[in-house]
Amino acid sequence: PGADGALILTPLELLDRLAALVPPPRIHRHRYFGVLAPSSPLRPAVTALASTAITPPPAPTPQPTAEPAYRRAARYAWALLLARIYAVFCLVLIVASIPVPFEFRIDILRVWQFSAILPLIYFIIFQIGNAFGRELKSIRVTHDGVLEPGLMRAVGHVLRKTVPGNLLIGAFVAAFCAVFDILSSLFFNFDFVLTNYGFFFFVIGVTRVLSNRFRGLYTRIEGLSYDLDRKSRDLSETRVQFGISREKYRLLVEGSRDMIFSLDENLRFMTANRALHDNLGINREEIGRKTLRDLLYKEADQRSVAFQFVQEKLDRFLKDKEPMHIKLDFKNSFAIEPVSMQVRLEYIQIAGRNEIFGRATRVTDDLLNRYLLEERHSYRIGNLLLVADDLSYRITRNLMRYTDKSEHSLLRIAVREIIINAIEHGNLAITFDEKTKEMTSESYFQYIAERQKDPRFKDRTVTIDYELDADRVVYVVSDQGSGFNYSQFLTGGTEANDLLLAHGRGIALAKGIFDDIIYENGGSRVSLIKRFNGRTDTHKV
Repeated sequence: PGADGALILTPLELLDRLAALVPPPRIHRHRYFGVLAPSSPLRPAVTALASTAITPPPAPTPQPTAEPAYRRAARYAWALLLARIYAVFCLVLIVASIPVPFEFRIDILRVWQFSAILPLIYFIIFQIGNAFGRELKSIRVTHDGVLEPGLMRAVGHVLRKTVPGNLLIGAFVAAFCAVFDILSSLFFNFDFVLTNYGFFFFVIGVTRVLSNRFRGLYTRIEGLSYDLDRKSRDLSETRVQFGISREKYRLLVEGSRDMIFSLDENLRFMTANRALHDNLGINREEIGRKTLRDLLYKEADQRSVAFQFVQEKLDRFLKDKEPMHIKLDFKNSFAIEPVSMQVRLEYIQIAGRNEIFGRATRVTDDLLNRYLLEERHSYRIGNLLLVADDLSYRITRNLMRYTDKSEHSLLRIAVREIIINAIEHGNLAITFDEKTKEMTSESYFQYIAERQKDPRFKDRTVTIDYELDADRVVYVVSDQGSGFNYSQFLTGGTEANDLLLAHGRGIALAKGIFDDIIYENGGSRVSLIKRFNGRTDTHKV
């Protein structure tokens, strides 16, 4: 027993005791082919263990391994060969007895009588005897290797209750009659033939065999019927539980405001809940023909670092198969502005097939920003593009009180591009021509990783100072680079984007949305100023 008095059992001991609690069946059943029924007189009584410490159970007796298939096939092949040889031998005796005198036929009959003893012995020992031995072993040997009940009791049970036992009795009777008649004809010359009476016992034995066979079959059918009833009840309970689970799924998944979906390994949608339509305006009938990439918001210039960065992250997720958190902008069928969502993607395996489980949570406005009067923050980051993207969300999220959604989105993108420019062209000293070359060869992010490890640049940082009040917002971005010739972009109008392809878009966006752009320290420091012209949120304190 344990410290609290509980009885400690091994798994096999527990199963042995649980078997005694099975309710009796509708008919009396005994062990057939290794199954011991609850009503069997051979079932050992279950007694309570003493409260003293129990000793570890003895090691299980090694069970004899099953006979290999090739040995069994070889044994049957030899039996078939011997049967054919004996059949040919009997045929030769029959043919030889036709043309010879009567006295010689008597001698041939004597030869056959002596030779008949050999197949009888083979039939009794190797055919019926093997089956009898297996049946006896299944009765006596329990699951833990202990022999029970007594040998004579088990032999009597097998002889009376099993088909191999009935066949063994019949074989002994037939063999005794045959041997008696042979010896009588050779030596004793008794005046009666015992084989005639043996045939009568043979008929009775066959009847007994059929009776046991049908009784065993009926017992099995009764047991199968009991199991079928139990499994039918289990199936009914499973259906009820399935209905409950389906209702829970409907409430938890279909009722969720988050987009819950599954994708194949090509990022094609397989399933999606109703929130996908509520957030993005996409019908369920159309979703099966789209991939996750199809739903991403595409800016005017798809060669931008932010857009390429998202594609790189998705490709890396498909390769590494590691769970990923990423902030994505989705197309919005209800408006021009994208829908920003925090997305988690994770590989799962269903029925041996890889699928991708996804959950997208809408990036909502901070409910406390309506009470905001002013705030100031300073950040220092390394040369990490992902951090630049996340930081742009953080330092622009409170602008919703003073701007509309479209203007807020442009402000966020412009701030993000300015921070990325500070990392790329400032700290990492990547020229516009180098960036164009690497992005054309689709190895830009590998090139970025190499520059980030370069001892000349790896310790450089970008500082972002942020100040917000009811009148304006100011962003000051400083890098540790050598600066650049910014005057041509500030005086060149919107043509700066065409001049610098995708790389001057940050300055162009900033010029279009901010009121003032001030470069200092040779271009390594820039101040972005946006005035709100007295606009405030309706939820003013």
